[in-house]
Amino acid sequence: MSSSKNIQIPYDLFASIAVYFDCRDVLPPEIVLDIEQKIQAGIWAKIEAMERREIFSQYKTSAAGSVEREQLRKKYLDAAGIYLEWRTEKEDPTL
Repeated sequence: MSSSKNIQIPYDLFASIAVYFDCRDVLPPEIVLDIEQKIQAGIWAKIEAMERREIFSQYKTSAAGSVEREQLRKKYLDAAGIYLEWRTEKEDPTL
């Protein structure tokens, strides 16, 4: 038996998916295309958030040396979009 994880998605994304699968045959093609684009954007946003969370968890739970933890921390800050100009000495000791 494999271990599977559950994820949560925003209500708006769920509603778009439900409308898409329930009404895609009766809606005009341009509306269906718009719904598809919203669904794709929502799913990619969720995947990116999950990846950031995984990097953060690795950083926080890493038993590795300080060099590897620092690399994971920088990777998380980069993934989170925290610009180099915004980082303090605590976030980037090389400043």
